[in-house]
Amino acid sequence: MKTESGALHRLSAPERKDYMKNAAVHSNSQRLTERRAGLLVPLFSLPGAWGIGSAGRPAIRFLENLHLAGFTLWQILPLGPVGFGNSPYQPLSSFAGDEIYIDIDDLTERGLLPAVAAPDLNAARVDYAAVRAAKLPWLRKAFAAFEPDENYKTFCSQAFWLEDYVRYRVLKEKNGLRAWTDWPETDRNRRDIPAELEQKAAFHRFLQYMFYTQWQRVHDCARELGIDIIGDLPIYVGHDSADVKSMPGAFQLEPDGSLAAKAGCPPDCFTEDGQLWGNPLYDWEHAYDFWKQRLSWNARLYDVVRIDHFLGFDRYWSIPPADSTARNGHWEEGPKEILFDRLIQDLPDLRVIPEDLGDKRSSVQTLMNRYGMPNMKIAQHSLGPAEERQEFRVPQNAVICTGVHDNEPVMMWHKNQNRVERQRLNRIFRRLGLAGSTPAEKLCRYCLESEAAWAILPLQDLWSLDESARINSPGTCGDPNWQWRMTDFALLEAMLPRLRHLLKVTGRIPYQPQRLYQ
Repeated sequence: MKTESGALHRLSAPERKDYMKNAAVHSNSQRLTERRAGLLVPLFSLPGAWGIGSAGRPAIRFLENLHLAGFTLWQILPLGPVGFGNSPYQPLSSFAGDEIYIDIDDLTERGLLPAVAAPDLNAARVDYAAVRAAKLPWLRKAFAAFEPDENYKTFCSQAFWLEDYVRYRVLKEKNGLRAWTDWPETDRNRRDIPAELEQKAAFHRFLQYMFYTQWQRVHDCARELGIDIIGDLPIYVGHDSADVKSMPGAFQLEPDGSLAAKAGCPPDCFTEDGQLWGNPLYDWEHAYDFWKQRLSWNARLYDVVRIDHFLGFDRYWSIPPADSTARNGHWEEGPKEILFDRLIQDLPDLRVIPEDLGDKRSSVQTLMNRYGMPNMKIAQHSLGPAEERQEFRVPQNAVICTGVHDNEPVMMWHKNQNRVERQRLNRIFRRLGLAGSTPAEKLCRYCLESEAAWAILPLQDLWSLDESARINSPGTCGDPNWQWRMTDFALLEAMLPRLRHLLKVTGRIPYQPQRLYQ
């Protein structure tokens, strides 16, 4: 029975049953057991003098605040180089980091720059174009002063993706930032970097080295403080990306590189035409190596990897490439156990949180149970009649949060309910005895008091902020998405004693050696 390269979806029902009976079962390998709490705060949302959070002092100060409060989890959004619309979910690479996060002060401390006065940029919203314009000249000056050493050479040799990414970036710049499918044939087919572009290529290698070493220092600080960083990995990648350009065989493409099919979601009671995402779909016969590389590198950057739209591994919606809506798509079976049996065997230390939100088949839960993977629960969606019949109980092996980056902040969500629904929610809050002066505080308390092993709170809900602090509105592109920031640390730091007491009374401060609290 041929079951290599993720081809389980091609097996008949009896063949699948036979495979499942004979395959190794990895039960409980991913199960959560310890009660912990964390905050969801994108790196770009941290305070910082350069108009955006960075992989430097802002991140380390934030980690110290988490530690003092008793939080042991920090969930972030993808850190890859963003393209159109500045969405971290459409990065130019699954491996590279966005140079916008490089900390300028650290470059001064390394002796690559003189002391640099920070520009006068918006403290409350990220202006991506302005931040890049301010940082880029200093990054070039630091590159001019940089002397490659053994650490740099080690990074370049270990970053197996680096040359493909660098070649993609310099050729994209050469071609006026057009998508790689619109390049001249000579550039599309190149496997080397032209000599005249080598200096630009060296600059991009330098940027990735600086991002990586700065982030590793942040990651090391988190480990010392007993904090796990949860990274976020979109299931799909952008068509115009180094990923697809360098490994086209992993995707459903035509010979000229154009899409053979597009990703999305079918029509439902919320969307008449469905959702057309436009990403390339995987050719699961040949995508294993890409996923193994993708997860292995991200496991270097983070302690836990949250995989967005995990339902797509069970089945996925395939849309004809010429269609402008998702209406005419059809379901295809995903790779399921074949993919994850191999991944967990080859990457035994991998820790995964599957984002299993949405309309899922029982086979998704079967897949997750096979490895002990936790469910995700959104508190905003967990207070309906069905949950009420279950006394609002949340499974122990779960990650609960008030909302994710795509959700309305709780204050906005509660305000947008009709009067009858708000009254029903308020009755539930009273019935559950949830303390708090706002709906957001009460829903945070619901998460922390639940039986779910991990509770993660978006900072906006911890602060009871409204729609002005929303991270992203799905279905829209550009401003004001991906721009919200903390203006400073003052409010968070003033709350630390109260937050530590809250985590203590809800049993979410794990035992750690006392020295970590000194």
